Amino acid sequence: MANKRVFEAQRLTQNGVAIGGVAQIVLSAGQQTAVVSNPDGAEMAEDVDVIDLGASYTMECSDLAKVNALLAAADGDAVFQGKESGTQTFQNTTIGGGGGDIIITGADVTIPRNADGSLRISGVCRFADGAKTLSDLITLLGGQVAGTLTYPERLYRVHSVSFDPDGAPGAILPIHAESVGFSISAQALQSAGDDDIGMTADKFGYGVLNVTLTHRDRGIVTGSDISAQLLGAGRGVLTAELSGRGGAADKTLTVNNLVWQAADETKGKDYWTFALRGIAGSRLAGGAAKKLYDAAVPANQLFWIG
Repeated sequence: MANKRVFEAQRLTQNGVAIGGVAQIVLSAGQQTAVVSNPDGAEMAEDVDVIDLGASYTMECSDLAKVNALLAAADGDAVFQGKESGTQTFQNTTIGGGGGDIIITGADVTIPRNADGSLRISGVCRFADGAKTLSDLITLLGGQVAGTLTYPERLYRVHSVSFDPDGAPGAILPIHAESVGFSISAQALQSAGDDDIGMTADKFGYGVLNVTLTHRDRGIVTGSDISAQLLGAGRGVLTAELSGRGGAADKTLTVNNLVWQAADETKGKDYWTFALRGIAGSRLAGGAAKKLYDAAVPANQLFWIG
């Protein structure tokens, strides 16, 4: 029997955006509804059926600066390659194509001090019509040569953090940052009608941007708890300087319209750790709305890495 194992997902183009540093691609598919008969005196349920074929999609990579472009991308495909075992050739995989689209519904970014930052994209699949199945949604082509490789701008180590409140007080500068991260998601809708096989899908309304910051700064220089200062500072702008790896330039994470909501303080034998959680919305009172993506003027975005 021929060996058809494939490994190492790579060379991904996601909804028209070339992605580097791919770690994992997961497609979870199945019938979403089980129709089960009432036993009605029988020893057990007699009739079972499954309907409403749906699929969800996740992708993890280290190409953090692409997050805004991905969230704003049009519905589309995931096209990538994997190595074919025992040969020098590659297998091409397309999720979408004529069978449907991937609708990106969220992103989660984590940037620690001791590992590459990671970007996790989530989405759902829309089948092109009610007759389409997984065989239409997923197409494979073996025996291919390697495509163009995209190199990610890997980032890690938050080496400087500043939170600048709107008005007084002045900028608050927590040090000893352990990690910074953020996530955002949209509502996903999925439905099938009549005798459809594959489900349609849509999304609406990205919600607030959720932001996290973990640090070990007790604030002796300022004479008060840094986390308490941040919680009491009101709305402002967060900037975090990130170190580049592998020749990548350092970059800055900027989050506008951020207000800190809560803090967890862990005090024990290890260095004490302070974890803050905040939220950011697209518009201040009387101000212009921030965009999800503006390639020409990043400052018009609610958040960006650049």
